[in-house]
Amino acid sequence: MYNNKVYISNTYNNNFHPNQKQWVDISTISKFDSSITYSKSDIVISTDSYYISLVDKNKGNNIENSLVWERTVNKPTADLFYWKLIEIWNPTKRYEQQAYVVHNNVLYRNGKRRVNQIEQQLHRPQNPYLEMLPGFEPGVDVDWARQYSLVPDTDYTYSIYSNPIILLNDRYYMATNKTEDSTLDNGIVIYINKKWENILVNINISDNTYTNVSSTAVFTDTRANAGAYSAGGITETQDQPSTITNYYLHRSTGSETDYSANPCYINGDNNIREYTEAEFDAIMKEMIRYVAVNLNSHKIRYYIGGSGTNMGSGMADTKLNGSTYAQREVGGDDYRTQEFPSGSATTINTYYLKARKE
Repeated sequence: MYNNKVYISNTYNNNFHPNQKQWVDISTISKFDSSITYSKSDIVISTDSYYISLVDKNKGNNIENSLVWERTVNKPTADLFYWKLIEIWNPTKRYEQQAYVVHNNVLYRNGKRRVNQIEQQLHRPQNPYLEMLPGFEPGVDVDWARQYSLVPDTDYTYSIYSNPIILLNDRYYMATNKTEDSTLDNGIVIYINKKWENILVNINISDNTYTNVSSTAVFTDTRANAGAYSAGGITETQDQPSTITNYYLHRSTGSETDYSANPCYINGDNNIREYTEAEFDAIMKEMIRYVAVNLNSHKIRYYIGGSGTNMGSGMADTKLNGSTYAQREVGGDDYRTQEFPSGSATTINTYYLKARKE
């Protein structure tokens, strides 16, 4: 995965990085049109070659005019790329056997080896090439074989042999357990605050020490899904986000402490009685609540931002840091241009849950 797009190696001994800083995303390059005014360094495609404009206000010139256009390279064919882009699953498209798609941030492969029961019920003919017919959804239909995902999944069983690496809070984690029963509930411990031991923000997972206050995320970082935009889809829906990270509020009840001796009290019969542990627990809890809520200089308050002790991890708000323009000829004199999000992920702001005494 690179810049929120998934690539598959298209060569052996692959030590090349799909670094976008040295490359132009060819899906954003438009066909040459002599009626359009181009700026210096604009890139266009004509026939089977790419050309770069050498001057500003470049309009009406022949693409072969070497004074204003420089031919760079031939349009590359698929076998020349070191990396091949894996497309987002399209429910209206057929996929050949062994084809790869990405759906809900998970890489799948068409592992179909037979005509399934639904196709038989629909009286569809035998498919000699075992294509995946339209509408069979990865993650739902068993013929789509899950291959990999860097996105943490609390329902998935991880091991060193099965999806060992995940990306969590901008860090990579690798499973080291050789057993086949490792889930995120027992593999990662993060952000334990020993001073307060009561509330923290955790990310996506539970380490069995803290419990969710709610299954609803308190903050969700979304980012434009650059792969969902295409020139052929103009006019595209403006907002097509992908969920990057969900952040949840957690509570810790702390560990139970045994009293060295239970206090005593005089009951109504003037007898000395010992408090039970449950009775004295109730008294202590009321005292703690009173101090934390009412006592000056000891009131515990929680805020987003400001001064205080960080409770758990930061909640990152990210976006793509660039944009590109794509064009589409609808027909006749109808040309349409739309600005699409692109670039690398960048952090706009990071929010922290803070605890402080007032």
